[in-house]
Amino acid sequence: MTVPRPAAEGRLDSRPASTPTGVPLPAGVHRLTLGPGAEALVAVPAGDVGPRPLLVFFHGAGGSAEQSLRAVGEAAAARGALVLAPTSVDRTWDLIAGGLGRDVAVLDAALDEVGARAEVSRAAVGGFSDGASYALSLGLANGDLFDAVLAF
Repeated sequence: MTVPRPAAEGRLDSRPASTPTGVPLPAGVHRLTLGPGAEALVAVPAGDVGPRPLLVFFHGAGGSAEQSLRAVGEAAAARGALVLAPTSVDRTWDLIAGGLGRDVAVLDAALDEVGARAEVSRAAVGGFSDGASYALSLGLANGDLFDAVLAF
């Protein structure tokens, strides 16, 4: 039996399902509905539908999901990868602003949404500047989910 860990420890509960149950995400950029103050975009490349790699990418301080997609979206799409780009709830990621919590919960909800609507073959986490620090922290805390950590 797995004991759930609180967001304060950086553990994510969401894991991609072997068979998504929701309506598949078509190619393009989609804004996920995650609740008040929570924002994330998912970019789905064109091409055959099937298992795809997922890159979760975190922006730097003062950044946004749109900036993350501009940084990695084209390269990821060329490789057939999904990109999940959340926006931090505050000016930067919760870990850097005082402790893990709200941003981890938003990411968990975003991963649930993506996993319900797209078949994920493997996952990596990455980021730029403050987002790189965040990717390192969450990547290590969730090594059973992320196959790679990319820190820029």
